[in-house]
Amino acid sequence: MRDGLSNTFAVGEDVVVANHHSVAYYSNGDYASCHAPLNYFPQPPTPDHWPSVMSFRSLHPGGAHFCLADGSIHSVGETIDLTVYQALSTRAGRETVTLPQ
Repeated sequence: MRDGLSNTFAVGEDVVVANHHSVAYYSNGDYASCHAPLNYFPQPPTPDHWPSVMSFRSLHPGGAHFCLADGSIHSVGETIDLTVYQALSTRAGRETVTLPQ
């Protein structure tokens, strides 16, 4: 991973009730993107509208947990800059960002 193991998301949280594309109901696997801000919940809810729901979210106030490619677990605040958030989701984008503390 050119971006570094400690600068690359491997796994993040989602809320199944907000996303009907979850592996809990389908066998095609789970995946998400960082196209929407962290903890984005469309209003009104649109669990069947793929573009609105394939993002990371949690029910934790203020953020969500992510496992980085180095195996470490971090709580990421929902106020993270969208550009930094998206850069952390690539493995070889050659961005020079680090996870905010």
